[in-house]
Amino acid sequence: MSSHERSIRTVLIYKDWHAPRVEISIITNDRPNSLRRLLESLSDSRYFGDKLNIRINIEQDVDYETLELVDRWSWEHGSVSVTRRVIHAGLLPAVVESWYPHSDYSYGLILEDDVEVSPLFYGWLKMNLLRYRYFFRHLKPHIYHSLAE
Repeated sequence: MSSHERSIRTVLIYKDWHAPRVEISIITNDRPNSLRRLLESLSDSRYFGDKLNIRINIEQDVDYETLELVDRWSWEHGSVSVTRRVIHAGLLPAVVESWYPHSDYSYGLILEDDVEVSPLFYGWLKMNLLRYRYFFRHLKPHIYHSLAE
């Protein structure tokens, strides 16, 4: 690939920077230490000026320490909503019901409370969305073939 083709690709990738809207959904129950580590890693990550809303999904039988942690946690990159299940249903329903797309530009990242994210996870996620979801729609077929080879 020539440097000219590479520069065209770079410009087209960044053209849709503000198109995708990423939302984070966290599933938690009774692991406050793990949840604290996840929330701290999310707070320490870089978001490049984007706003990300977070939805925290809590099981019905959550412990008090987890509730306190969620209540005290502040998120400066968007809004936080907390949903508490009325009936304990297990992991599969919790995952399935944790995020719904709002539009064609809506993307969800579902995280369990026992994971930790890299400070650059959002950059990786956003660049992959831009490259594989948005990049190719700007290309004409004859350009697509020359760049793809």
